[in-house]
Amino acid sequence: MSNQQTEGSFENPCPRNYQLELYKYACRENTVVYLPTGSGKTMIAVLLIRDMAAQVKKPLTEGGRRIIFLVPTVVLAKQQSSYIRRHTCLEIGEYYGELGVDLWRGDRWTKELDKNNVLVMTAQLFVNAVHHGFIKVGSIALLVFDECHRAVKDSPMKQALTVVNEICGRNGANRAPRILGLTAALFLEKCKPRAVSKIISQLKTNMKACIRTADPHKIEGYSTKPIEIICEYSQTNAEQSGTAWLSSHIQELLDGCVMQLRENLHTNAGCPEELIDIIREIKVLTTIF
Repeated sequence: MSNQQTEGSFENPCPRNYQLELYKYACRENTVVYLPTGSGKTMIAVLLIRDMAAQVKKPLTEGGRRIIFLVPTVVLAKQQSSYIRRHTCLEIGEYYGELGVDLWRGDRWTKELDKNNVLVMTAQLFVNAVHHGFIKVGSIALLVFDECHRAVKDSPMKQALTVVNEICGRNGANRAPRILGLTAALFLEKCKPRAVSKIISQLKTNMKACIRTADPHKIEGYSTKPIEIICEYSQTNAEQSGTAWLSSHIQELLDGCVMQLRENLHTNAGCPEELIDIIREIKVLTTIF
C-alpha cells in the first residue's frame, strides 16, 4: 500500500510562477487554492509536502509528524497518491474501503503511520480513524483537502474539518495541522448570485483559511478552457420549425468537436469507447430542443 522513489529519482518539473506564489502563501497560513482544472493545483501541495520532508521522515516516537491527503473518491485516492509518489522521495500510502481498511485495528494503523510519510485516503476513512483514536490529530503536520468545495452540510469532508477543529479547540492550536484546500470551484451546487458571497465566506470559515488564486493571465494556456462560439438567432431562424434550427446547429458543433478530437488523438481507429459514450450522451441533449 506504499511505494517510495529513490532519493533524487523523482520527477522534478520547474514550478510555474503562479504555483510558487500560491505555495508561499500556503507556507505562511491555512490556504484554499482556487485554480481552474488542469492548472496544477496538486503541484502546489507537492511543493508544501517537500518543504515538510524532514519533519515527516522522523519517527513519530521522536517527534515526527505525518501528512494526510484527503480525497472524496477512490479514483482520486489512486490518482493523487501516484502523483505525489512520482514527485517526491517520500513513502506514500493509499487507503480506501476496497482494501479492507475499515477492518483494521490500532496496531495496523500504527505500522502504516510508522512506514509512510504521506497518507492519501478518502475523507470518510480519516474521520473513522480519528474517532477510533487510530490517527492522532496532533501528529498531523499538513492536512490537504482535495476538492475542498465538497466540505459542506454533513459530507465526509465537512465531518473531517469538524473533528479536527474540535480536537484542536480542546488541545490548543500549537499542534494544529496546516490546512491546504484545493479546488476548481468555490461551491458545490447551483446558487443565486446574491448567495455567492455567503457561500464563499462559509467555505473560508469551515476551512479556517484564506482563499487564494492567480492572475488569469498567468494561468492562461495551462488550464482547460472552452472555445466560445457566438450564434446569432434571428426571427427567420425561429420560424424554421420552432427550435429545429438550434438543434441542428448544436449537432453541427458536436460533429465538429468529434472530428477535432479524432485529429488530436492521432489515430485512425477513431475515438476511444469511453469518449464515444460521452459524446453519445451529449447528443441526447439535442433532443430536448
